[in-house]
Amino acid sequence: MKQANFRKIRVPYVSGWFTTIVPAFFFLGTMALFIYFSITYFNAQEGADERSGWADFGIGMFNLVGSVICGIIVLVPAQLLLIGLARLKKVSLVLNGTILKFRGRKLDLSKEHSGLVASGVTPNDKVLTLINIRQGKKTMHVSLIDMDREKTLRHFDNELFVGESVLSTEYGNAGYECDPENPAHTDFMSSLLDILYTQRSINDRYALFDSFPWDKDPDSSVTYIREIDKEQTGPFAAQLKDIKKGVEVSYGNFSVSGDYVILEGHLESKQATFLVPLGHSVATIEEVHYIGVTTTSTPLKQKEVCFVHGTDEKGKMIKITVETMPVDTMSPEYLQLDYFFQFMLHMSNKRNRI
Repeated sequence: MKQANFRKIRVPYVSGWFTTIVPAFFFLGTMALFIYFSITYFNAQEGADERSGWADFGIGMFNLVGSVICGIIVLVPAQLLLIGLARLKKVSLVLNGTILKFRGRKLDLSKEHSGLVASGVTPNDKVLTLINIRQGKKTMHVSLIDMDREKTLRHFDNELFVGESVLSTEYGNAGYECDPENPAHTDFMSSLLDILYTQRSINDRYALFDSFPWDKDPDSSVTYIREIDKEQTGPFAAQLKDIKKGVEVSYGNFSVSGDYVILEGHLESKQATFLVPLGHSVATIEEVHYIGVTTTSTPLKQKEVCFVHGTDEKGKMIKITVETMPVDTMSPEYLQLDYFFQFMLHMSNKRNRI
């Protein structure tokens, strides 16, 4: 039965094959061909068997740099061409009440789900609003260019929850693309945002976000990060006991209580517990590169790590390692740290405005 908000539109669907997988084959294939022809050319030169080690090193660097440059030269137009071809085929999106249908699949937004809403400007200067919904093993991603943040917030009225970091299809975000020139597409996105806002109480992502006390006005008596001794004594012991009684939210290595965060972390490789004042400290999520040793090689790898920055009792800037971010950016553990980072930043900004 058709509901009052029934919407049906035809939109392009750009799959991960066109945004990532096939372009990756083009990139790697071009690199392989460049290296093959380069090695063939240099080995055919007179005196190739008598080359010095430095000459071989120079040729190796030429092959590495040259193959990457050629790979990028081929990759960019190839990806744009593939995305253009993918956009020629259109599929149906149907919104009927709280039921969202796409490519033979169905999401029921009246049941528990995880929904992301973001609106901002992409690295290639496109104004974009995107929605990503996960329910069980089913995921749906839809976006609309030229739908700015102000319009988005009219339908999902929570500026802190609606993210600002957005990427378009050209950056590998597979999904459905609405047409800003088609009023039906804009209406579809607006209706979907309305439903997500109405059903936010059963949105796992929103529930996690909402568990943080965003309305708090930080007013801590201690303005520096203090290490907590295991056998704490003196006047601070009683204050710490009261702080621990008032925990409002607790995930992993951190707990928010009153005007402070009780934090388990590492400072200069030493594990300890810290009392972090809200508004006087910030959190960051940074990429850290490291050597991952295996039985066959020692490849350079990277991971995301959450840090807390502030000052110690002597006014010295310190940086505490909180936790390594999980690989799955939609996992509860990742979102807990991500919202912790946003919460700390919001508290700092709030204090500076007071």
